[in-house]
Amino acid sequence: MTPSKARSLTETDIPWQVPNQAVRPADKTKVKALISEDVPGALGLDGRVSLNLTRLDPGERHLLHFHKTETILYYVLQGQAKLTLGEKVIEARPGVAAYVPAGTNHAVFNDGAAPFLMAAFVLRSRGKELTTEWLE
Repeated sequence: MTPSKARSLTETDIPWQVPNQAVRPADKTKVKALISEDVPGALGLDGRVSLNLTRLDPGERHLLHFHKTETILYYVLQGQAKLTLGEKVIEARPGVAAYVPAGTNHAVFNDGAAPFLMAAFVLRSRGKELTTEWLE
């Protein structure tokens, strides 16, 4: 096995994308894929780990959905939002971390006055594609 080569990038090297716009126009989540096998310019690992910087402007929502085979770890960097995790809704502020196991319904609503930024670490099962089931 060939060892991985150390690499780095700056988030300003990656443009914002709105990945859900085509299938869910009401979902306004902007994403910078910092670590991903699928995105040109992003750092690639073994395809099982992704790191996204996600942004919602005031009043915007990431619609309710779940992932069949992916676990997500969120870490809030800036702003405030309501984060739905299953049946619970929490106040997401800088320093808050959240664990979202595969199959858990989740959504985000920026109810603050400033942009909401969080890191999303996506852990996917080996050989599985990202699967999103939208609930709204």
